[in-house]
Amino acid sequence: MPESPVLLRATFETCYSLIVQAGDTGGTVTSTLPYPNHGGTCDPGYYPSNVKVTVTGTGDINNNKGFVKWTGPGGVTAWTPTWAYTTRMGTSLLTASFGSCFFIDRPATIGGSVGPLSPTSGGGCAAGWFAGGTSILLTAVPEPTHRFVKWSGGFGGSSSPVTVILGFGSISVNANFEQLDFVYGQVTFTQSSANNAGVVGGGFSGPGGMLVKASNEELFVADTVNNRILVYPYNSLTPARVVGQPDINSKMANRGLGATTCAQHSLSGPTGIALDASNRLLVADTKNNRVLLFPSSTGATTVATRVYGQKGSYATQLATTPPMADSLSAPTGVAVGDGGVFVADAGNHRVLYYPGTTTTATRVYMGKTTSLSVRRAAASVASTRRIVWQWTPAAASSCPT
Repeated sequence: MPESPVLLRATFETCYSLIVQAGDTGGTVTSTLPYPNHGGTCDPGYYPSNVKVTVTGTGDINNNKGFVKWTGPGGVTAWTPTWAYTTRMGTSLLTASFGSCFFIDRPATIGGSVGPLSPTSGGGCAAGWFAGGTSILLTAVPEPTHRFVKWSGGFGGSSSPVTVILGFGSISVNANFEQLDFVYGQVTFTQSSANNAGVVGGGFSGPGGMLVKASNEELFVADTVNNRILVYPYNSLTPARVVGQPDINSKMANRGLGATTCAQHSLSGPTGIALDASNRLLVADTKNNRVLLFPSSTGATTVATRVYGQKGSYATQLATTPPMADSLSAPTGVAVGDGGVFVADAGNHRVLYYPGTTTTATRVYMGKTTSLSVRRAAASVASTRRIVWQWTPAAASSCPT
């Protein structure tokens, strides 16, 4: 009996070339191909369409180079170092690009920190370094006494955690925190240490005076022992400006010049402060035996435009003996009124009044005293100037002459 014929049909597919390459120096490429390294009866390196091929680009860590992206046929792009590519009908050219690795700096911040980055590196870069275009998860970690407020530096926003895409350059990222207790100079209401390191600006040491600016409710604080005036915006515990120091963290007398050398923008033990009608700041610079007038919106680099108590000299620090109408000794208070300036001249046990813009007093106010020499010295300011006495004589001989 004759055998039945068998019909055999062969199916053929077109083979297409698959090329995997590094587009520039800075890295290497590898590919995980199906076995054998071709499809069907295609020659090695050739595949029919719809075959899965995994390719990986690895940066050169030693030269600080990392993976950037894959580019395929038709402008297809992949941003991850490992790419599962499906072959197409046509030649497939897969090119890995490499570039410099970049760093994310996370400086120390009062009140918290930036947690570990995720991933810890990207694009084949070394730990802590990332290729441009890498997606990175950032997390703000507040201390128990603080809450997270916002990001600043390389980018903004107030969400945490947050995913950012690194550009082609290193960046610095700051997490900003605020205290849970709203208290100036300390972190919590139960603390009382001088110069609390947990406070922006380093806290206070013996603050001796303060005022609130009516127009915008800025708070001015005379931080006496730290030789400065700190200015806080409304509803903020972070000082926006400092007077008497080069920055909000400095505290040395006379900006580091010392206790006996002063300058036009230095302070030593300031106490009383006041604002005039033009919002210029008056400071009783106690240990420098003077009162300084600063322009409105004064800051770290602003110099005084007027000095009381030192005969017009900004470099003189010593008190004059005996006291005169243009001298001061350890002034502790200053006020504006009656068209001029009043100064509590504590070291000379008197209050002086300066009219207008003059720096020579025309009135002196004194309380009870039993020292005739002190009263006579005060009276000698000028025979034409008004002297206001408030005293209780101990005997007839103690009356002013």
